[in-house]
Formats: sequence, C-alpha cells, structure tokens
Amino acid sequence: GWQDRSSKRWTGSAGTVSLFNPDLSVGSTPSSVLGNSSAFNGDSVGLYVQDQMSLGESWKAVVGGRWDRYGQVADNRLTQARLDRTDTTFSPRAGLVWQPNTSHSLYAAWSRSFQTSGDGYSLATTSADLSPEHSTLKEVGWKGDWNEGALSASAALFEQTRDGLRTIDPADPTRLIQVGMQRSRGLELEVGGRIGERLDLRLGYTRLQAQIVKSNNRQSGVSLQGNRPSNVPEQLASLWATWTLGHGFDLGVGAFASGSRFSANDNLVRLPGYVRTDAMLRWRHGEHELALNVRNLGDIAWIESAHSTNQIMPGTPRAATLSWRYNFR
Repeated sequence: GWQDRSSKRWTGSAGTVSLFNPDLSVGSTPSSVLGNSSAFNGDSVGLYVQDQMSLGESWKAVVGGRWDRYGQVADNRLTQARLDRTDTTFSPRAGLVWQPNTSHSLYAAWSRSFQTSGDGYSLATTSADLSPEHSTLKEVGWKGDWNEGALSASAALFEQTRDGLRTIDPADPTRLIQVGMQRSRGLELEVGGRIGERLDLRLGYTRLQAQIVKSNNRQSGVSLQGNRPSNVPEQLASLWATWTLGHGFDLGVGAFASGSRFSANDNLVRLPGYVRTDAMLRWRHGEHELALNVRNLGDIAWIESAHSTNQIMPGTPRAATLSWRYNFR
C-alpha cells in the first residue's frame, strides 16, 4: 500500500457573525503569505497467514498472525525539516469454537492490533520517536439457530484495551511518553429471522462501559484519567423490519437509537441521545433492482459525531436516495 498527501495552506481572518442571524455581507481577509507547505508519504507491506482446524467433531480452532512494515516520511517544505519513521510489528489472533450440536456454538477469541504514529497522513516532532499504539481484544460469545436457520440469535461479551497511548511526560511537559491506557467493556445482543412468510425482523442492542484508565493529559483544565472517551455512548440499539409485499416489492422500516455521548475526553459537553428512523422501498425483477432509501424519515435534529467541543457535526436531515442495480449473471 502507498499513501501520499501534499498540502498548502494560507491562513486568513474573518469577522464575527451571529450563528442564528448571520450577516452574509461580512467577508474574510485572506493572507498572501503561505502558512504551511508539507508532504507525507507512507508505504506499507503486510504478510498474514491463518488456519482453521477441526479438533474432533465438536471443536474448532483458528490461529493466525500478520506481520506489517510501515514506513513514514514527512517533509516541511518551508523549513526543509524531515521526519521519518519505520515500524515493524506482529499482530497475532486465536479463537476456539465448541459446537455441542449443529444449531448452537460457543466461542472465545483473542487478537492484537496496532496503530502507527502517522496514520493521519502526518508525523509530528512530538510523536516521530514513539512506537505504535496497540489494542487487545478479548471476546466470548454464543450463537444459535432455530427452525432450520430461519431464526438466529447471538450474544457476546468483550473487552478491548488500548495501551501505549501518548500522554504528557510529568517530568517534561514538552515530551510525550507512552503510558496511557483506554479500556472498553461491553455486551452485544442480536436476534433476527423470519416471522411467518412475509416479515423479517432484526434487533440489536449494545451496552458499552468505556474509560480512560491512565493518562497524564489535561483538557480544558480537566484531568482526563477516569473519564469516558469521546463519542462513545453507553447504549446503542437498532430495530429493522422488512415486509414482502409481493410482485417483487419489499418495504423496510427501521429505528436506530443512541444514548448520550461526550464531545471530548474532558467530558464537559454532553451530546444528547437520539432515535432516528429510516425507510426503504425496493423492487426486484430478474437482474434488476430499484430501491428508494429514506434516511432520517422523521427529519429530527441529531448529532452524528464530534471531533472536539468546537467541532460538533450535526446529522443529515431527511434525505432520499434512488438507486438502480443490475446483476450480471
């Protein structure tokens, strides 16, 4: 894989306008001085192998691993400064499945992954000497089928930890050290299947307990240790129903619910929860499929995400998409 990014930025100024009654005649003053000119190059190579094996009639095991090499170079064209870093890391994974019968299975899984310092097409002086962050995922779960697969359900408990997070060195605030840690624990439930000959119903629920376990950082004067990470709600739920109307027509209606979240790790601004409804009308005939999808059917005001307390992104109002698909057989 290759990643290349080149950017130039001029920074200007603009007058203050009212958010709710803006004066559109207020303009901006661009700067003629180039404020930033930079380039980033990243190249990656990955080799992986995985094997699934049967251990008798009721047991199966999965063992695999991936080796990655990721090189990064960042050039500041204004100062002629260059930062570069190359990381090599191994990410193992393993799983075990027990099937007491053909309809039910219990499983346990473990895996480890990483994130390099330059994944955002940038490499800073404070992070160029730091190793990748690592994540460990542990999961146990159950899956079951009934009525020849027409109805299925699953449940899973998981814990994901991120270690080696960048945090300020207490002995030298200008340096970053990798002692930070973040942990997420949760429960996932899913059930779905056909009810009668015309109705297909899918229900999902997730509960999350996330915490910044270790951090020396402060944001807005608030210590981050012990806080909840941004954009992580405590509860998520979804319900989707599809009716077969006949003559190739299907009608779908669904609701997606999210609990409240924090806009930033300082936990000072809470984003409200929401329930969004979507709908779908689809027609299939031979190789053709025509679908009308409506997102946010109730046209509610909702928050999709937040990059910080000052960058809160509103969700899309009611939007419709008409699509046609042809299947080559």
